Amino acid sequence: MIATAALTRLDRFKDGRVPGGNARRYRTGKVTAAQLADIRKAILCGPGMASLTIHL
Repeated sequence: MIATAALTRLDRFKDGRVPGGNARRYRTGKVTAAQLADIRKAILCGPGMASLTIHL
């Protein structure tokens, strides 16, 4: 299977369709610096590298 994605849409999440129409709605969001640090810690914990989180 081959999948393609446009870089212009990687920052959006599909949020259903516009009521009464066929157009799709997209949402955008932002991550705070604290949330990004938590995400990085979680990514390190996944493969067992939790000891490296002290460097973040």
